Amino acid sequence: SSHRMADIAALCRTAVALRRGEVAARGTVREVLTDPHHIAAHAMPAPALVLVADRLRAAGWDVPHAALLPEEIASALQAQHATAERGVAVGAEARDG
Repeated sequence: SSHRMADIAALCRTAVALRRGEVAARGTVREVLTDPHHIAAHAMPAPALVLVADRLRAAGWDVPHAALLPEEIASALQAQHATAERGVAVGAEARDG
């Protein structure tokens, strides 16, 4: 039993979420912890990183819906930043060239 998302995501394939001693959700770790339907239907608190990912998506960032770990969110943001930088560099070359 654990409440640490990094441990759960790294060590487990499936998860069972309990609410008041009853099974609230069962499935893969990502299904249980990132699916808004599981979370809302069972009044489970969403993991903090799921909320961060939701806010980033709302702000226009392309963050995977199944992101559970800080590394997954950071990787998505870094990839987009690198793509944007390449676009700026290509635009500057076209303008200067």
